[in-house]
Formats: sequence, structure tokens, C-alpha cells
Amino acid sequence: MTDITTSRLRAIQPLRDLQRINAAFSGLTGLAMATFNGWMSRQIDLPRPVIVVLGIGLISWSMMLVVLAVQPARRLARASTLVAAGDAAWVIGSAVLIALRDPTTAGTTFATAAAAVVAVFATAGFVLGGRARHHSLDDRTELLFRRVTVAARPSAAWQMVLDADLYARLAPNLTEISVAPDQCGRTCTDTRGNTWTEKMRLDHDRHVQFIDVDVTEHPMPLDHLAATVSVHDDPVGSRIDVAFTYVARATIKGLVASLVLPVLGRRLLRPIANGWILHATTPASTSRAAR
Repeated sequence: MTDITTSRLRAIQPLRDLQRINAAFSGLTGLAMATFNGWMSRQIDLPRPVIVVLGIGLISWSMMLVVLAVQPARRLARASTLVAAGDAAWVIGSAVLIALRDPTTAGTTFATAAAAVVAVFATAGFVLGGRARHHSLDDRTELLFRRVTVAARPSAAWQMVLDADLYARLAPNLTEISVAPDQCGRTCTDTRGNTWTEKMRLDHDRHVQFIDVDVTEHPMPLDHLAATVSVHDDPVGSRIDVAFTYVARATIKGLVASLVLPVLGRRLLRPIANGWILHATTPASTSRAAR
């Protein structure tokens, strides 16, 4: 994966994440309105059937956003403007409701708070959508990116990155990584006993590790999963960039995975990054890696 591709994916990924956060908020708000329609009707001064319809509409809106978040980047960037416009319309409608109806203090607070959150979604949608349109790719690839700075020379940090046993100890989801003698592949085993293989290519001159996962064996419903780990010189010592790219399968399970992976991936990368920082600051480990 080139630096240009990574920069484009980094520009698009926040827009995907925004749609999912928007979907979660809209879905929960809609569920609350549909479930507690009697109370909401009294607080907002609207008939119960209207509250129920609005609640169901918000739930449908959230489902649409979940599907939108996994669309090709070009389509996502275009549609984000319409989504932001819809959010803006909700904010305007809330203001009109408060002005023309007779909501209680609780109803006014609820409507104002919800409108404030949606206003943030609308603003972010217009801004992120504009940025994404300049970097749009015509595919569904998503990105998990982590950058960590360690107090070790690039040569030492590179050896640390290649330490499969260390990576297996740091990754919460793995128990073992077996690297082939030619270093062109490895086999990974997770905490549930699932095993899959990965092709590996090493660029020792540039300190870059390329990994291509065999998704037919991987437990997650994915059509593509790959990683690039690169080590760069840094005033502190070294900068390690970890970039996972993936495409969720176009199924219900894949759609669920697309919701889980951004959160799960960040939780998995955090202890790895922290472990590298700690390992690099240990004199014995860095001196061994530098040899």
C-alpha cells in the first residue's frame, strides 16, 4: 500500500465512522421515541402516532446510515452531503417545534439536546464530505491506522516489529504466530483456536513489512484484509506506522463486522503500540534488537 493510498483512506475513514456514530445516536433516539411514545407525546406536545412514526423513521434512517458507511468511497462522499442536509433539516424542524408547540421543560431540553448533537453531525458531514470528495476511491476499503513513536533507532525498532513472538504476546486476540523459515509467510492462532495463514513480504532496506491475510480461513467475514507496518526515522528515535486495510463481506454478518471492527481494531492496536513503547525503552531488549 502506497503512502498516497493511505492518505486517501485516512481522509475517507472519518466519514465512514461519522455515519456509524450518527446511526447509533439516531437508532437509540428513535427506539426511545417509539418505546416511550406516551411520555414523549406529553413532553413535546405532539400526538402519539406522530411520535411513533418519527421514532420508526429514525430507526430506518440509522439502518440506512449503516449501509451507507460500507459503500464505495465515491458514493459515500456524494451521499454524505444529502445526509448532512437531512440532519440540518432535523435541527430546523426541532427549532420550529419548540417555537410553535408548547413542550414542557423536559421536552424542550430533550429536543434541544438532540438537535445540538444532530447539528454537530450535520456540520461534520459537510466538512468531512468535502474533504473526502478530493480523495475518493471507487472501492469499499476501510482503514485502521495507528502511529507510535518509540525510543529506539530504526534498525532496532525494525527488529522489534519483526519479533513475531513479541507481537503475539502483545496482541490480545492472538496466542501464537509461527513464521515460515523463508519469512514469506506465517500462521496465526487466536484465543478461540482459529488458525489462518498470512503471506508476508519484507523490505529490509526501507523497513516495511507487507502482510496479506488469507480471508478464507479468517474468522471475520471479510473479502480483504492486509496490513503494512513501516518504521521511519524520528527525532525521538523511530516512528512506527501500522495500517490495516479491510473490506467487509457484503452480507448481514459482514455489515455487523463493519460496525464492530473500527472499535475492536483500535482496542487491539492500543496494547500492541503501548507494548512496543515499553519494550523499546527496556535497555536489554533494545540492545539485543540492535545487534
